[in-house]
Amino acid sequence: MADARVLKIYAGKVIAIDGPAGSGKSTIARRIAAALGFTYLDTGAMYRATAWIANEKKLDLTDQDNLHQLLVGWDVRLIVEEGKNKVYFGEEEITEAIRSAAVTARVSEVAAEPIIREFLVAVQRKYLKSGSVVLEGRDTGTVVAPRADVKIYLDAEMKTRAMRRMLEYIQDGKDTTLEEQTKKMSYRDQQDLNRAVGPLKKAPDAVVIDTTELNIEEVTDKVLRVCKARMSGAKAGSGK
Repeated sequence: MADARVLKIYAGKVIAIDGPAGSGKSTIARRIAAALGFTYLDTGAMYRATAWIANEKKLDLTDQDNLHQLLVGWDVRLIVEEGKNKVYFGEEEITEAIRSAAVTARVSEVAAEPIIREFLVAVQRKYLKSGSVVLEGRDTGTVVAPRADVKIYLDAEMKTRAMRRMLEYIQDGKDTTLEEQTKKMSYRDQQDLNRAVGPLKKAPDAVVIDTTELNIEEVTDKVLRVCKARMSGAKAGSGK
């Protein structure tokens, strides 16, 4: 639990962490939020939840009526229960379901749809109004929170990122190979980098940290030091 003095010094700040898949941004964002007593916002989980809904409803998103149906019925909640981040659609918990291969295969399509991005960015910005938030994704420092007090861009070599993802799958009891994850990650990178709306890119004022040769503790320490240094000299902001 964060020290009360830390909460007072950094209250109201917004920290945006971006990076490609496997760079460690989700793990690090959670750890930084816990260390500072901030709210953690996984923007990627929102896109995954949206992709899950589209799959469950068997919606063809090239159809505008289907897009309208998807967003009108969007009832996704990100909450913390017993120290763990959970995702709900209505009363149904979908925390694990949104990590399925079927959802992963479709999330880039969902994220590239301008109407969906506009809708979700608006939802994400509501979380920032009170500040004291660590949000992570692929466009948080450039689109969602361009005035964030701290912007971090995590990166790592492709082989390292694919290895991390492969180990995650194996730990979850799923069969995969390094070759398979490298191929999927390369494809996802190209989709994220080249989409017309909200592409993955570094904010000009982001601090870039290569995590290839660093373990979780080392990355956490480095990011935390950057955050504290930046926030100590920055004015509190809404991140909007």
